Amino acid sequence: MNELAILVLSCDKYAFIWKPYFQNLKMMWPDCPYKIYLLTNNKKYIAQNVTSLCVGNDTMWGENLTKALKKITENYVLTTFDDLFFTSNINTNKIYRLFELFKEKNMNYLKLNYPRKYDLKSIENHTQIGEIPRGISYRSSAVATIWKKAVLLDINDNAYSAWDFEIKGSNRTNKYDKWYGSLVQDMPFLNLIIKGKCDPNVYKYFKEKGIDLSDDRLVIMNYKDQIRYELRKKCSALFHRLVPNKKGARIREKFHLV
Repeated sequence: MNELAILVLSCDKYAFIWKPYFQNLKMMWPDCPYKIYLLTNNKKYIAQNVTSLCVGNDTMWGENLTKALKKITENYVLTTFDDLFFTSNINTNKIYRLFELFKEKNMNYLKLNYPRKYDLKSIENHTQIGEIPRGISYRSSAVATIWKKAVLLDINDNAYSAWDFEIKGSNRTNKYDKWYGSLVQDMPFLNLIIKGKCDPNVYKYFKEKGIDLSDDRLVIMNYKDQIRYELRKKCSALFHRLVPNKKGARIREKFHLV
């Protein structure tokens, strides 16, 4: 199992979220057998089975990612973010089987929570896994995704922001086949922090689950923030439904849309 590592993408600015994040991870994946790395700048998070990868002062998101990946000895990484909190127990045996399938099929990428199932072309003998075609939006995502580390390094660019990685990085994935997504939610989660502020509903959900969210730096969205966020989600969903995927990818890149 030591071929696969988990990389939690973060930075020192969000150090206040590390304690509740790893509390949630331990609660939902108590028997996680994989080495866990946390991408940081200069700070370290001290906890059992968590290795802080200090990459130095914050520059660009892409450069931080490159530096972190070069510190990881494993050849495969499962990437996620520090503000994505899991909502149900993660099945270790299932993750293990998916990783074995990843190697067996010589996959380059497997997104464990693929949101748009209609994009996928099913693969023989595996009804829960589908191939993601070239040219579509968000073909590159670091959210709950298994990567060949070498491929992730190739897709990334040191000048990328996190937005660039999903939009421009998706174009760079088009030279690769064996790009897959899961038709089921293998690692279901909720996004706690949106643009630096907590979604109040998600905050309440995890607080009631016993997650320690007492840090004063956790700022809750106000009513206007919530309205803007909900409108943004609805506009994005409408855009996905109305605009063909390949054309939509070009529009998003040109106009910096989500």
